[in-house]
Amino acid sequence: MTATFRGAAAVAAHELGMEPETGPQAARFRDWARKPDDFGDIRMMVPIFYDVGRARTKVWAILGWAMRPLFISFVTPPKAHIRRGSPRIDWVPAYKDIPYPVFAETYVSRLLDRDEYRAHCDRYKTAERILAHL
Repeated sequence: MTATFRGAAAVAAHELGMEPETGPQAARFRDWARKPDDFGDIRMMVPIFYDVGRARTKVWAILGWAMRPLFISFVTPPKAHIRRGSPRIDWVPAYKDIPYPVFAETYVSRLLDRDEYRAHCDRYKTAERILAHL
């Protein structure tokens, strides 16, 4: 964890033009940041409460990760004060794909542990079918 944060700091300092990027931690951080699969398998059921009247448990069913485009721009570009170095700064609009967790709130008659829930997701594949068969 410490090495990841040190690598992130080295990469950020380099990208801001503050200092040259050096060391294996920065390289490891760049490798880590390039891998979209490193978000991990977060599929699980999180119980919220038990509804006595329905005799069912309300859960957040975490289905995994999805990507969404994000448009980044400035109405008024920020001012940058450079202390060291001479970085090239472009305040141009950009599109980035960002990951976000996908989940649904639903009621279930039986809670599934992580392994059972992941097997259920693998079996039914789509969010609609996963939720329909809970």
